[in-house]
Amino acid sequence: MKRLIKFELLSAALLWFLASTISAQMLTIHETEVVEINGSFSDDSDGDGWPDGWPMVDGASMVEEENGNSFLRLSYRKPDELIALKRNVPIPSNHHAYFFSCRARFENIQKGKEQWHDGRIIFNFLDANGKRISSPNPPYFKRTSKGWITKNTEFLVPEAAQSLEIILALFQVKSGTLEFDDLLLVPIPAEPLIERIRIRKAERLADQERRAALVKPQIEAPAIEDMPGALKVFENKLLNPEGEIVTLRGLSVPSLEWVSNGEHIFESIRTAVEKWDANVIRLPVSDIFWIGKGPYQKDGGAAYRQLVEDAANLCASLDVYMILDLHHNGIPVELHYNFWAEAAERLKENPAVIFEVFNTATYSEWDQWQSDMQRMLEVIRATGAQNLIIVDAMNGKQLLDTILKDNALKDPKGNGIVYSFHLYPDNDEEMESMSRIATKKPIFITELGAWSSENKEATAKNQEWANKAFSWLEQNQMHWAAWCFHPLASPSMLSGWDYHPSQHWGIYVKDALKTSNEELEE
Repeated sequence: MKRLIKFELLSAALLWFLASTISAQMLTIHETEVVEINGSFSDDSDGDGWPDGWPMVDGASMVEEENGNSFLRLSYRKPDELIALKRNVPIPSNHHAYFFSCRARFENIQKGKEQWHDGRIIFNFLDANGKRISSPNPPYFKRTSKGWITKNTEFLVPEAAQSLEIILALFQVKSGTLEFDDLLLVPIPAEPLIERIRIRKAERLADQERRAALVKPQIEAPAIEDMPGALKVFENKLLNPEGEIVTLRGLSVPSLEWVSNGEHIFESIRTAVEKWDANVIRLPVSDIFWIGKGPYQKDGGAAYRQLVEDAANLCASLDVYMILDLHHNGIPVELHYNFWAEAAERLKENPAVIFEVFNTATYSEWDQWQSDMQRMLEVIRATGAQNLIIVDAMNGKQLLDTILKDNALKDPKGNGIVYSFHLYPDNDEEMESMSRIATKKPIFITELGAWSSENKEATAKNQEWANKAFSWLEQNQMHWAAWCFHPLASPSMLSGWDYHPSQHWGIYVKDALKTSNEELEE
């Protein structure tokens, strides 16, 4: 249902919006028509004490002020709880864009585990079958407001949209209350909004290009003769250009997969090489940050891409190798192939760089894994990059059968393929199949970790398991990178940013790296 209200009764926010963005002719066309959503929460036709059209949910309550005004309150009750009120609004065929406004007041909203775990208003455009088509950017609420504030937004209606779902949510926060009043949804002409979007996009692009132009290398690439030589697969070994066998043992330096500016990246690489004796650094990265779509990125990803290249240059200058790890779990999508087309093009001249195409593949069909991984290889090779490539093997027994049948992945244009596994205490039953594969192909344990410090028996259990794991790795001459060179990512090798090894895991990794390095020198 819709209702017509007099122009002078519209909220100040809407008056300002209409006056500043819509011509007088347009105003006459749409004249103050407001979509009925009971945004004041005052209509209660059945007298049950709850506003019509809004569901009654746990964690939500109505509050009445002394002046008789009522508003909606969402209150934190327990961790990881989603408190959400949904309302579905039919979209007439002549509505092509909307203006939305509301008043909100909030106190001590602490975000949960993810960036989007806060207070917010979620908009979902749905098709005739109730399937989501798109979601405009949500107004969100964090920390504490200075009294009541007004939030405004505007968005276009997708062509196939039949309804708009409005969700008022306190989304898995750690604490807080969120109050709403005076929600307003108004149809507006689409053409002026399309023009405003075009102008804003052009302005953002110009600003992005300006910021990108300011990004400069922090670490210059050493001369090619001062870099470690490109590695190449020969049978089940890795050889350098002199034909010498190279065994890679190192660790993962994380954070670029969860924050675009990284955390202590250069210091960690130098410490890992100079103090912990690593000869390979695994650098997990994000395709989202690479293209500049992460939080707070305003340069199209230029600074992030340069930071990754700087890390590769630092590794090369320290005479060690760097694994560029696209740190995703699941099944690759087009975005991941695009990432490798760009990353391989950018880093192909650095012989110290090794490409790990996908952290953890989770296919149900082996043939699909083989097809997608082969395509990933071909995308990289199409750039002219010959760098060594690491592929997650997913299933040791299945891979072994494929290798024995001479039906493994093919790499006629590059330096070869290394198959990777992760090794933790809960999956060490795969050691047997890994050992058999290692007699045919080089194997890289790209993640090696023990029990976390939260486990009360971790220290005693980890010593036993570490002795077993490192002995097995040496016996089978496998390459490995331990997880994780960060004090907060579990299982952590560090007790803090002073780089002292943790007692439950770091001491065993540091000792294994030192022992391996001494054996190689002998």
